[in-house]
Amino acid sequence: MKEEHTYFQNALSDFVFDVSSGGALRHLANLGYTVEEIYGRLDYPTTRERVGAAVWKHYLEQNIVRFELPKEDEEKRNYRIIKEQTEYGKVTFRRVEVAPTEVVKQEYVYLPIGKLRYQRPGEYESFLAKLQERDREYVTGLPWELRPTYVVKDERTARIAETLAPYLLEKQQ
Repeated sequence: MKEEHTYFQNALSDFVFDVSSGGALRHLANLGYTVEEIYGRLDYPTTRERVGAAVWKHYLEQNIVRFELPKEDEEKRNYRIIKEQTEYGKVTFRRVEVAPTEVVKQEYVYLPIGKLRYQRPGEYESFLAKLQERDREYVTGLPWELRPTYVVKDERTARIAETLAPYLLEKQQ
């Protein structure tokens, strides 16, 4: 019974968090704000870890962060939900694929920060010390996984990849 109660409380908490902060959080993440900056702007009391997890989930859903590079022939599919009503008044919904959109090729950089963080913590601290403050906030705010991670290339991720490169070369030798 207690386990069922905890599950419900967690689901309710997640729902309230998403309703109260989810849209703003995703919007700020899309604008390039770090988890720390987003956390400072929220009115709803929550933890940095929860904000980081929500931003990470958003990045995964938007393919900003991926665990494998996209395939060459991958295209973005669009769907619409069609509402239909039978002659007896029963309402049903159907998902219909519409014409695929033109594929915008994204360039990704390899950032195995999770591996460095969890497998070589001393080198991870050295890596963090070499980053600019805002880049450090970006790296420390996200819950990096041990899996190979690719992130859409922009100015920030390019700087981070450049700083990370010597640590990758050291490990290969």
